Amino acid sequence: MFCEYFEARVCRSCPLIREPYDLQVRNKERSIRRVLASLDRPTSRRTPAHPPAIKSRFEWLPTYRSPETGFRNKAKMVVSGSKKSIVLGLAPNEKHPTGIDLQSCPLYAPAIHAAFTPIRAWLQRLGARPYNIPTAKGEVKYVLVSANPAGDLMVRLVLRSKAALHRVEHTWSELQAELPNLRVFSVNIQPEHTTVIEGREEIILSSERYIPMPGIGTDLWLAPGAFFQTNTAASQALYAQAATWARKLQPETAWDLYCGVGGFAFALSSAGVAQVTGVEVVGPAIDGAKHAVTELASATATVPVEPSNKNDGTPNTPAQLPVHISSLPMQLSGQLTKH
Repeated sequence: MFCEYFEARVCRSCPLIREPYDLQVRNKERSIRRVLASLDRPTSRRTPAHPPAIKSRFEWLPTYRSPETGFRNKAKMVVSGSKKSIVLGLAPNEKHPTGIDLQSCPLYAPAIHAAFTPIRAWLQRLGARPYNIPTAKGEVKYVLVSANPAGDLMVRLVLRSKAALHRVEHTWSELQAELPNLRVFSVNIQPEHTTVIEGREEIILSSERYIPMPGIGTDLWLAPGAFFQTNTAASQALYAQAATWARKLQPETAWDLYCGVGGFAFALSSAGVAQVTGVEVVGPAIDGAKHAVTELASATATVPVEPSNKNDGTPNTPAQLPVHISSLPMQLSGQLTKH
């Protein structure tokens, strides 16, 4: 794949870009087979003088291959430059003191590409100063854009403080007019001078709080602060494979650890697993899973309304934040044990 940013040495985020994708996949396949080789040996401690040929205990399925371009469903763009000349992309450095424009990155989905120009124009009309990392001054830190396959958008503006919030509240409708597929718009407040992108306070300004993402058995609902671990096509393939295994093995119960918005949990439930338990501690992801339950025609699940925290400040354990999703049809109850 050709990338003008990589060739110009302004972005080196894809170090294997010059290596053919087929070769990348073969190398990864060899690597994982090597790692798992120790598990593919006979369990007996006795080794006969002439051991018979032993068939592998593993069934290696074809590797799923993602698209090489246009697959990324989320963009995290640093906002730099000046109030009247906004730059969306990478943070400034010595060679590029005003930032590095990455609006043409070939990895992003088409709907995200189409959103960059209106977002940049709206930010310039907004007149809030981009955050300056060396001086720790300015207001606008990041723009986070997510898209689903239908082109629906979620845009989050990360600000240092609420100083520009009033202007955002009164003008973001201009952006919505230019992006009719913008369904969710929010402001995240991150006052810390840190590499952590998001702060704890999220202010949702749109009437809608989620964008739908494709799942198995139901749509999955993405809220500000929640995320997917991989691209949309790959996640669909993974959910479908899990459902296939569930139909073959017919387990009565299953656990979906770090379940996020419930992609695997709902896929397993739709495949007939009687009781699926998903475990999650991220509040927006839990909210999305709960919303997915309510969107089902006949939904039954027990999901936590919000994460709970121990009094001593230590992290929650899986047992303290259960998300129980039983097989369809489901009944919703929102009970959470406080600790």
